[in-house]
Amino acid sequence: MSNLVIMSHDDSDRRIRPYVARTVAQLRPQVDRIVVISRTGAELDDLDVLPSGVEFEHRRGPGYRFANYQAGLELVREYADFDEIVLVDDSVIGPSIPLAEIMDTRRTRGYEVIGMTEAFTPRHHLQPYFIAFKAPVVRSTAFRKFWLEFDPSTDGPLSAQPAARLQDALGHAGFRSGPYFGPKEADLARAERRLAWAWSLTTPSESAARADAPVPDVESADSGVLYADEFVSGNRLPMLRVDAVVVDPYRLGGTQLFAQASLAHPELFGGLDATFDLPARGRERVRAVHAPELLADGVGYCT
Repeated sequence: MSNLVIMSHDDSDRRIRPYVARTVAQLRPQVDRIVVISRTGAELDDLDVLPSGVEFEHRRGPGYRFANYQAGLELVREYADFDEIVLVDDSVIGPSIPLAEIMDTRRTRGYEVIGMTEAFTPRHHLQPYFIAFKAPVVRSTAFRKFWLEFDPSTDGPLSAQPAARLQDALGHAGFRSGPYFGPKEADLARAERRLAWAWSLTTPSESAARADAPVPDVESADSGVLYADEFVSGNRLPMLRVDAVVVDPYRLGGTQLFAQASLAHPELFGGLDATFDLPARGRERVRAVHAPELLADGVGYCT
């Protein structure tokens, strides 16, 4: 069984952050080839943090994550020779379990296309920070056609459209897609409480702008962040979205999440801190909230 990982890298400071190097190091012994494609490039000193055998390429041109994925496949050229391909970006750290278990376990055995989590806007798709493909997809006409025809200029920095279009194309070809983490009824109920909690913490200016808007529903939320503590809870979600800690957009206690993740997986988090060595983008939203409501009924991370 041969496998290929293509990682999308995008760092405005041209850094390979320690958590990115940790993710690459975690994956390297488990795969035959890793290619890191960077929109921004990286300083030469930072390239030394990558494990031996990892290929790094600076891509120039339009587009973001999916353009990087496309460039990686073009670099490999004969990617259909691999039995599995994993596309992953630099917004996560992990995996906390062997990649082989993600690809072939009871949760994913019925899928040819596997994600970590799913999203429902603009329409249903696997969240693009991690998408894996089994051999029938890798060698299919539909997969090759999508990447040959993909226009990088349509790939925005946060756009979900490319992932949705890819899933549509593979679905029309008869391939089944699904997430490793599928929320159960109790998870959905907790997610609703979390969104209501986050909504209750809006600032006065935000409240004025949202006066007539309802609390966001679960389907419009970022599942990888909303359920991020499942990374700690029995490895139900083997990749941790870094924004859940650094930005904590739902104000669920990113620092607590980092502390528990570090205890559960010191091999991944040893020597890191809760900033992940990232610039302060978005961190002005994070609050040290210790209200009883955050600790009750599983509202906060790891409660």
